[in-house]
Amino acid sequence: MLNPLRKSINQNLGKITQTFIFFILFYLYLWLKIDPRLFYHGDGVVTNFPVFYRTCNFFLQFTSYPGGLVEYLCAFLSQLLYIGWAGALVMTMTALLISVCTDVLIKAINAHRFRWVRFIPPILLLITYNRYTYHFVTTVALFVALFFVCLYFKVTKTSKPVSLFAFFVLSIILYYIAGGAYLLFATLCAIYELLFSRRWQLGLLCLLSAVVIPYIGGVFIFGISAVEAYTDLLPISHKILTYEARRRMIEFVYILYLLLPLIVLAFGLWRISMGKKIKERPHSRILSWYTGTPMPKWFIKLCLLLVLAGSVAFLSHDNKLKTTLEVEYYALHEMWPEVLEAFHRHPDNLYIVHTINRALYHTGRLPYDMFSYPQHPDALFITSKIHVKAFGEGLTFILIWVL
Repeated sequence: MLNPLRKSINQNLGKITQTFIFFILFYLYLWLKIDPRLFYHGDGVVTNFPVFYRTCNFFLQFTSYPGGLVEYLCAFLSQLLYIGWAGALVMTMTALLISVCTDVLIKAINAHRFRWVRFIPPILLLITYNRYTYHFVTTVALFVALFFVCLYFKVTKTSKPVSLFAFFVLSIILYYIAGGAYLLFATLCAIYELLFSRRWQLGLLCLLSAVVIPYIGGVFIFGISAVEAYTDLLPISHKILTYEARRRMIEFVYILYLLLPLIVLAFGLWRISMGKKIKERPHSRILSWYTGTPMPKWFIKLCLLLVLAGSVAFLSHDNKLKTTLEVEYYALHEMWPEVLEAFHRHPDNLYIVHTINRALYHTGRLPYDMFSYPQHPDALFITSKIHVKAFGEGLTFILIWVL
């Protein structure tokens, strides 16, 4: 049998190793499989990708409304998606930080048996990345709100006046930084105060602040509409729901926002129904070694986690959309051999067939290999405004070859 100190060391090392391996693989998958450069290129699929300028005037316009600072930060970080490995690092770090905050909140309510929940947000984000949807601003706003919840939980053991003062200070700062994401902060604080700390007055004030602070701060101070005051940077914002392209995979962002409030609420109600405080489960029982087996529990859990995440990644990845984005990306950068290579993964798209003819022309293979590839009359006469330039160029290539 291992002594308690040895068990504690094994537990901490196991969790650190588990998290490290998971997010290293997460990063490699984003970089090598999903390719963040395709988000930057977008090709009409990502319609809300931000621009960024290194000027003072550009920064100042983000300081004139709630949530602007998060949008400015996201606009800067999003430019790193132009570099594949750097973009994958930004996306991975966002998922990691949300996971860490989730773990801190789960431990704060003594729900240690549910600490595996910390891997659900990264898996949900992986699904949205697999479908090439840009919800980065909403995701970063979620992290900022959870980080402020963690800060608040650090002071909840102090006196009620100190907790109340800390709550309102954090509320004012957070609402200015992250806009409507403040509602998540107020909701989690209210649930915690009502069901765990049993400070009813403070819990009700948290709920009331979710109504008052956005209205006073957004409508009266910054002069924005009531709808924007409550929903900006949330997945229910009209800036997202108004456009069909931006609504893709938004259901998974809803789950991401509702996950922790529902877990905290359910665990709090269950604890009340039990009629007694649920004691923290000893760490040595959670991550002790299995009797008669050389493998620790954390390793078995890691294997199960990787199987789950791998299955989700395989089933949710949109290979068809990725190939389309790749072909357009390579054509934009005149990487014609890569265009021809990517074609074989999805040859039935008319725009891809059209781009293939351009690639054959630029590589000097059009007179010889054109009919080695599938052709379609509509691919020669694409009339979409988005592809007018490509159409004109492609038709010119055909005429040159004929003449």
